[in-house]
Amino acid sequence: MGALLLVAGLLVDQEIERRTLSDFDAALEERARALAGMLEQEEGQVLLEFEPREYPEFLRQNAADYFEVRTSDGRTLYLSDSAAGQSLLPAGARITAKHPGIRNLHLPDGRRGRAILLRFQPRAEQPDEDEGPPTSPPDPTTSMPPAPLTVELIVARERESLDSFVARVRSAATFIVVMLLAATAAIIAWTLRRELAPVRSFAAQLTQIDAESLDTPLEPTGLPAELAPIAARVEELLRRLHASFERERAFSTQLAHELRTPLAELRAIVDVALRWPDDPRELALALQEAGSIQSQMQGLIVNLLALARSGADAELSRPQFVDLYTAIERALGAAQRRFDARAISVENGVARDQAVLAPPEALELVLSNLAVNSALYAPPQSQVRIRFDATAGTLLWTNPAPDLEASDLEHLFARFWRKSKARSTGDHAGLGLCLVRSMARHWGGEASATLDRGELRVAVSGLKPDGRSD
Repeated sequence: MGALLLVAGLLVDQEIERRTLSDFDAALEERARALAGMLEQEEGQVLLEFEPREYPEFLRQNAADYFEVRTSDGRTLYLSDSAAGQSLLPAGARITAKHPGIRNLHLPDGRRGRAILLRFQPRAEQPDEDEGPPTSPPDPTTSMPPAPLTVELIVARERESLDSFVARVRSAATFIVVMLLAATAAIIAWTLRRELAPVRSFAAQLTQIDAESLDTPLEPTGLPAELAPIAARVEELLRRLHASFERERAFSTQLAHELRTPLAELRAIVDVALRWPDDPRELALALQEAGSIQSQMQGLIVNLLALARSGADAELSRPQFVDLYTAIERALGAAQRRFDARAISVENGVARDQAVLAPPEALELVLSNLAVNSALYAPPQSQVRIRFDATAGTLLWTNPAPDLEASDLEHLFARFWRKSKARSTGDHAGLGLCLVRSMARHWGGEASATLDRGELRVAVSGLKPDGRSD
């Protein structure tokens, strides 16, 4: 705003100075032409019909205006009383300026002034009508009419009053601009303090929030309309943070529970083995049970590490061409003992030459967890079917799940979730499908589940067949 006012002030100042100087020059020219009308020439002489009392501005004591009449060769003919005998311009000097005949100069008394020069031939004196025509014509051999004379008329006026007026206008304009800027700054500061008071109140509320009070309701009342969406997003962020903290607390509790049970079993086994150290059969059974518990804990830790790596390990995100059929067979082979123990058959309907573009390590974790999940929770003597939709790039893994309900689908991918009956086995920690979804999202896909007539179908998308991109 200051810059705009400065530019506007400069433009106004220039216009005022131009108009004032123009009026000054017009008055000066009018005075000069009035004096020029008083000049006439008669018989080679220039006469000035001037009455000083009628023009007091040319008197010495007033010293307001000046005039000088001189010949074209610089000889002074008439000089105003205010000039005190000093020529206004040196002999031979000419007035040069942007406006023809007008220039600035220093007056005889030392003040700054402005002058106009008119170069003309005074009018010739007309004979008096009462005298009548001459009785006889002039003799050309004895008298020749004099040649018309050209004179220069210089009229000057002091301009210090003009400069003083322009300076006063400029000072007044500067004062107005400064006061306007100060008033504007004060009004803006007051308005901002008043309008942003709700923002400061809202900020004070935010400073009182910590990890234990993320669910504290906020009161963003009175906020400007432009900031209301930001306050809403902050509230939404705090709600998400609260939900995330609650999930982490629940995860820590569940993890402690999952680890406490096998550790308690290990301690009991060790206590029993130490009570009968000489019984080879009891020692063998204790070692066998300890190995089973160790395998369970190792699987839990491996899945937890995989979940952590899915958000930070760049190696998991490097896609390569993978033989999907071979990868599925490898995952099924690792879980074959579990399938055989429950007499579950598997139908791998994926084509043997089917290749997909996916991160190999992430895909291996997905397939192994799907295989273990179906081996543990599919009913005994049931069948697992595996298909691949090459058009959609989606892997379909289907197995019977008679104990699941539609309302359970939203919990299937949660960490440590297990249905009370169908998912109560101690051989699995409840991280399998959670890890499947996390890995699928890691390569840009998604994992979802549907339940149709007692059959659970897990769909894993984002597998680009034969290296084709979206």
